[in-house]
Amino acid sequence: MRRCWPQLALIAALNALSLPLTLLYPLPLKIAVDNVLGHKSLPKSWAAIVPLRNEAGALEVAVALVIGLAVLVNLQGFATWWLQTWVGEKLVWDFRARLLNHVQRLPLAFHDHYGATDSVYRIQHDAPAIQYYAVQVAHWRW
Repeated sequence: MRRCWPQLALIAALNALSLPLTLLYPLPLKIAVDNVLGHKSLPKSWAAIVPLRNEAGALEVAVALVIGLAVLVNLQGFATWWLQTWVGEKLVWDFRARLLNHVQRLPLAFHDHYGATDSVYRIQHDAPAIQYYAVQVAHWRW
């Protein structure tokens, strides 16, 4: 797992990013309620970013924020899923290669006693367990 620590750290960072993105969801609703239905003006700090003339402009900003947040949240989720899958598969691949190298160095008496199929079964079916443990290390719940 040491060789994958940058990717595991990135998975943890992407998971940590999901909380601030989720906390931004009420902002478009606030704009729609306060500035469109409540006829209040947007804060002056927004005027430099988005010049608005009426409630329709505030509604456009709210809709754009909802769409932008949805895109960001889905990109974050996809990036997390893809990176977890990639790291997990890489760990399984590397672990299987190490197990195979180890099995090839074992004495023939070991294979006579346990049979070659036992080693093959363990390499094929037991090695993927490392994927779940390693990815869960980086998949912290915030």
